[in-house]
Amino acid sequence: MLVPLFFQFFVRTSLFLFLIGFAFCPLEMLANTEPDDLLKRAQAAANNKDDQTAKILYRQLAEICTDISAKPEACFAWYESYANLPISKGDMSTALEVYQNGNEYAKQYDNIKWQASYLEAQAVLLELSTGSRAQIKRIYLALTQLPDNERTWAGGTRLGKIYIVEGKRDSAKLILDRAYKQAIQMPKGEAQRSALGEVLQMQSTWERSFGSRKKAISI
Repeated sequence: MLVPLFFQFFVRTSLFLFLIGFAFCPLEMLANTEPDDLLKRAQAAANNKDDQTAKILYRQLAEICTDISAKPEACFAWYESYANLPISKGDMSTALEVYQNGNEYAKQYDNIKWQASYLEAQAVLLELSTGSRAQIKRIYLALTQLPDNERTWAGGTRLGKIYIVEGKRDSAKLILDRAYKQAIQMPKGEAQRSALGEVLQMQSTWERSFGSRKKAISI
């Protein structure tokens, strides 16, 4: 007789504790915690100006990404979305730190695509804020030194522009020629056309500054 009573007490107590835990469990812990899903929910919260929820979800995503061995795209992409929170408030230094962390994370796992993306984002952010030319050059140079990828040409093009401004004729020519070769090797399509347009525009600027005006018009 005592055993069934004890069993009933155990079941009821367990159910009671479960309901209490359920009631006080944060909602974000009850939902799907797959990285892709967390990223989508964090982005949706940010778009709805719910920054607090977005930050909680981004932190949860970061914790999950440190534990899983096979890193999905969301584990690298979330830094880009997270940086938009401080950018929307004009906090460029925090956004820059987020991009730097993203680059270090991508470097740790040899993800060239996101290394390039976060390096470029850092440089652009510095150009738009109060970054020094030396900082910007250092980042674009690091971008050009990555294995060829869809953004490597961008580092060469922007670095070439800085060299033109500084009057460094040979350095600018060398880096712009390399950027052109990288762009021409990209798969044909809109991305390649955009890349070539940007590189050719800067090569034309080089010709106007140091070379032939006739060739600049031709380019």
